[in-house]
Amino acid sequence: MLIVWFGDLITEKKMGNGISMIIFAGIISRLPVGFIQTMSVSDFSNPQTGLNLIIFAIMAISLIVAIVFVEEAILRIPINYAKRGQSTYLPIKVNTAGVMPIIFAVSLATVPSLIGQFLSKVSNPNIANFATNFSHFFRTDGYFYIVFYFLLVIGFTFFYTSVVFKPKDIAEELRKSGGFIPGIRPGISTEKRLQYLTNRVLLIGATFLGLIAVMPSIVQKITDIKTLTIGGTSVLIVVSVILELTRKLENVVQMHNYDKLSY
Repeated sequence: MLIVWFGDLITEKKMGNGISMIIFAGIISRLPVGFIQTMSVSDFSNPQTGLNLIIFAIMAISLIVAIVFVEEAILRIPINYAKRGQSTYLPIKVNTAGVMPIIFAVSLATVPSLIGQFLSKVSNPNIANFATNFSHFFRTDGYFYIVFYFLLVIGFTFFYTSVVFKPKDIAEELRKSGGFIPGIRPGISTEKRLQYLTNRVLLIGATFLGLIAVMPSIVQKITDIKTLTIGGTSVLIVVSVILELTRKLENVVQMHNYDKLSY
């Protein structure tokens, strides 16, 4: 409750979401520890170690660049208003769902392993053997788990977006306000067009989130570096908070310049 209160204080100062800022600070604070642990256990006499670190650094930078690119990407659907003689656009973010699908997926992906571990201790040897083999398939470093986790993220992305983004309601609001998509009739045709475009954008966003979720496991398999690797969700949160904070600071600077001009 104390941390929630601190988060509310940060939010009141209009410096972004306070809770996200605190989570961001917690993630960043662990990086130096992971870096020191990696340096202490690495065998630099082996040339492969240096190559692995270089590969890890390149993949980390590429991941951050990809997150920034996708987080800032939007699909602009043109909207015209016949009565007003105006035209604007309806923005649809590529990553509409944020980090929520990853949170849902990682919670569900661990369930089979937990069930297998529980059943592996029963007295029946057949059930115990089956449960042991079942748990083996869902190890976090196994390929089956990576594919299963990836598909869960894609599924939850579509599910979560269908809950928060409703083309039917948007089409109805456009019809009431006199807006329409050029070449598309208001009403059901607009709803179908919005659903079609949303699904195409969601496929890109869902695939992106799935790759973000499984990227740490892939990095570990390629570079064999486990102490410095953080979750894809953590990287996504860090980059999102930095982008949000940057936009907030830009708005503050612009408002300050407007106040100077008004004088």
